[in-house]
Amino acid sequence: MLTQKEETFLKYWEANRVRQGRTGYQLLTGLPFALLCGFAYWGLMELLVYLNAFPRAGMKFNAASTYGNTIFIGVVIFAIVFSLLTKKFKWENRENVYKEFLLKQTKNQN
Repeated sequence: MLTQKEETFLKYWEANRVRQGRTGYQLLTGLPFALLCGFAYWGLMELLVYLNAFPRAGMKFNAASTYGNTIFIGVVIFAIVFSLLTKKFKWENRENVYKEFLLKQTKNQN
């Protein structure tokens, strides 16, 4: 017998599983957090260079004219991959739970 929470999850996931399984949806919903993480990391690295925590990094930073563009592209690529992987992982976990609950429900009906 399924609990009320499990039945609620079954109804929710039946209604939303196709929409949340699309790559575009996963990208759009995961991108804000991934960009936040990526730019926070970039800001931390800029702060460490500014504080001269790593003198050789500061020398390379001052010598490279395309440093900012390269880091920006890296952050965007990181954000896209991170958002897709995390959302896909969550979707697969929810799908597995959904299948387990369906199996449990069919066992109880027989």
